[in-house]
Amino acid sequence: MNKPELGMLNENNLPSGLNEVGSVDVVFAQMPYHALTHPALGPSILKTCLHNVGIKSRINYYYLKFAQIIGLDRYCQMLNSKSETLKGEWTFARSAFGSTFLTDRENDIGDQYPYISQEMVEIEHLTSGWIMQVARDILRYRPRILIASSMFQQNLACLALIKAVKSISPQIITVMGGPNTDGVLGLALLRRCNLLDFICTGDGEVTLPELCISILNRQLNTELPVGVYAQYNVQDYKGMFEGDFPRGLLTDLDLSPYPDFSDYFEQLEDCSFLVKPGILLESSRGCWWGQRKQCTFCGLNGTSMSYRLKSPDHTLDMLKHTTAKYRIDKVFFVDNILSKSYLDDFIPRLHPEQLSLFYEIKANVSESHIKTLAEGGVRFVQPGIESLSTHLLKLMRKGSSTLVNIKCLRLCREYGIRPNWSLLSSFPGEELKWYQDMIDLMPKLFHLRPPDGIHPIRFDRFSPYVDNPKEWKLNLNPSDAYQYIYPPYQDSHVDIARFFQHQVTKTDLFGKESWHSVHWDTEACVNEWINTWINSNKTNNSPPYLVIALDEDDQWSIRDTRQINTPEIITPIDVALVNLLQYCRDGKSPSLLPRLVTSGLLGDSRHLSQVLDLACANSWLILVDGQYLTLAQNHNYAPPHPSCFPAGVYQSSDVKVHQLF
Repeated sequence: MNKPELGMLNENNLPSGLNEVGSVDVVFAQMPYHALTHPALGPSILKTCLHNVGIKSRINYYYLKFAQIIGLDRYCQMLNSKSETLKGEWTFARSAFGSTFLTDRENDIGDQYPYISQEMVEIEHLTSGWIMQVARDILRYRPRILIASSMFQQNLACLALIKAVKSISPQIITVMGGPNTDGVLGLALLRRCNLLDFICTGDGEVTLPELCISILNRQLNTELPVGVYAQYNVQDYKGMFEGDFPRGLLTDLDLSPYPDFSDYFEQLEDCSFLVKPGILLESSRGCWWGQRKQCTFCGLNGTSMSYRLKSPDHTLDMLKHTTAKYRIDKVFFVDNILSKSYLDDFIPRLHPEQLSLFYEIKANVSESHIKTLAEGGVRFVQPGIESLSTHLLKLMRKGSSTLVNIKCLRLCREYGIRPNWSLLSSFPGEELKWYQDMIDLMPKLFHLRPPDGIHPIRFDRFSPYVDNPKEWKLNLNPSDAYQYIYPPYQDSHVDIARFFQHQVTKTDLFGKESWHSVHWDTEACVNEWINTWINSNKTNNSPPYLVIALDEDDQWSIRDTRQINTPEIITPIDVALVNLLQYCRDGKSPSLLPRLVTSGLLGDSRHLSQVLDLACANSWLILVDGQYLTLAQNHNYAPPHPSCFPAGVYQSSDVKVHQLF
């Protein structure tokens, strides 16, 4: 294929009926379905990169406009639908591949797309006309280059836009980037859209400016930057479904400039719905744990697990600059995992009264560091708990345990931190007994924040499960939805698929009847846990608690509201039991408990046995992973309100976003 013509959209060939609104070299188009409550981080960084080399660009947030057209509630339904169903992508498939494409695919397959709904059909009927409006709007800026960034369910809206823009002005150069272009995924997009000129994959801080300079200076005869793939040489990769595709890699993250969010906040003012926005920032890329031992189900880092960290000074300056410039008090750090060093040289330098922050952390964080997070304003965390079974955690290579995860939840409860977590299920090689053990355990933990649900494991591209399926006796094929909404390549959808499914046979563990029943039982227990929190907030205006309390008369007691629809249970206790509970806060082997007697904290072994029996009988203390762990709280600080969520929240009653507790 020939290289694209590097023409220019001038006043003479601006399509009729369009009024110019100011010329830019590059337009970044942010398409559905992206979260509405914050700007896109990647394009905002790249806009600054282009500005630094003299290239004028603009980010158009078309997903904000689309949400107003279809309604906020419908938009959020698409946005929050299960990723592997590709519901959002389906609504743009006809716009991307032609008016008869969906019908033709269903005829070829002999079945209908299984996840369709009336609301999806109504949305889909609007997309073709809307895409043409967007294309004409872009041309009003007279760009030489159109860049569409894609993550999650944005692929087909991007391809539909590229098709529409090229139908009006073929000389515009089109580029796609983002997580959906990593590795073979980018090549798959080039194969399915011959109007897509370039893929820019990986870190774009250096790669994208180099590509844009070459395009604007008409110098595409030079070698393409690392991580850039072109339509004109796509045949060089014919037949490849996997491979080692070089990507842009920025080794020194301090060279990544501050993001420019101005376009988002300008366009948000024109929205009819109300949003209390947050912003996204990053202090690292990659995963330091994944470099050592990648979790079996995780495909988040694409083809680059390499962990790179910004200096704490750079991150602090960036945080101060962006929050002051945009007058924002909510910041969601998108790091895959918080650096251990940041707990000592960055978080303590923050001012909690000013900001509400989010970080992903590892569950084995110490009490002193949990306190540091709370004091630094990091009141929302994702600790990657995933399970309350040590056996399951070992199976997924989490580097954690039941004890570690429960301790993390208790510490978060004590220091007023809101941990977001969920349970994962259906792992290859798991045993049903492990779920029954969790069912027996969970009612004892009802004072701790519950998971948001239990979800079957998903097999994602770039995860060890997909990279090495034979190791787990998996027979993986692309999720069913792909065949309905993408044209095949060599009779396959392997190259375009991010999500895969295991093909069940009669001999598989996956197919046993009891397999699903234990998951339902676990889900029922999780729902009871969630309902306990909902009811407690309604009746007591606070979450459930299990608190060690000292009253005005210096009398110790345990105050317990874990049982649903049951009044607070207050049990007087003596100092000896308090000493036992404090001794076991981090977990203690049974063989170490006699030290409480020899140190004078308990009278004798008989006394130890009595207080231990009392604590265990009331589930103030449990034996887990061979150690006694205290469940009772020392503190009972209130968790932050959902309206403080760092990624932003909706302030409109039109959207049914259920933040239950």
